[in-house]
Amino acid sequence: MPDHKSLVMKQQNKAGIVQKTSPPQSLTQILKVVSSKIELLESQILRDVRTDIPLLNNVAEHILSSGGKRLRPA
Repeated sequence: MPDHKSLVMKQQNKAGIVQKTSPPQSLTQILKVVSSKIELLESQILRDVRTDIPLLNNVAEHILSSGGKRLRPA
């Protein structure tokens, strides 16, 4: 099995050009790549649980703002 340094990832830049990149080396680098998508997911979850019942909205916001895992691997 190859070590992580020999792995090559493909990433599309803003111009649509696919570039070969090395895998992220740290959590900071990983978060830099996915943080905007995580924020979009959080916003979508809040929109999806919105109801006409204010109490349920408050409960949902409280639960979602507490953090923790949102997605679990299969």
